[in-house]
Amino acid sequence: MKVQRDFGAYASRVEREDGVVLWDHTATVYLYDADGRFTGTIVFNEPPEFVTEKLARLFQAG
Repeated sequence: MKVQRDFGAYASRVEREDGVVLWDHTATVYLYDADGRFTGTIVFNEPPEFVTEKLARLFQAG
């Protein structure tokens, strides 16, 4: 998938023995400023203080 490739995201369909289908996937939030420029990411299990700092910088930039 083009979007998946462009963002460097990962997704893989996993079928368990009992027939249940799960998806193993990237869990990332992509941050963009008001002009649509990429400014960073928030990743799964990132410490809350890092997330707060990144969002504060993004909001201050407008």
